[in-house]
Amino acid sequence: MGKIKIEKLSQYAVIIIALSALFVSVWQVRISHQHNKLSVKPYLDFHLIQIDSTLEVSFSNEGFGPAIIKKMTFTHNGKNYESLQDLLVGSGEIENN
Repeated sequence: MGKIKIEKLSQYAVIIIALSALFVSVWQVRISHQHNKLSVKPYLDFHLIQIDSTLEVSFSNEGFGPAIIKKMTFTHNGKNYESLQDLLVGSGEIENN
């Protein structure tokens, strides 16, 4: 009878080990998938350069994925403008364009 209990115990141990390995594999695939999604995200960086009365704004993509700019808004004195032209007209700087 002792041999039968040891065999049953070893069978249960094999099942527990197999289920644990399956759980770890699924968990590792999930973490790998999240890492892959994050590693191809774009990262937009901007630089402001002012020389005399000229202000230059440049954007660069420091990430690995494509950066798609869908919309830009400009804010001046708490008011939003949809285009650079509207901003220049609203701020009275259209002559300095």
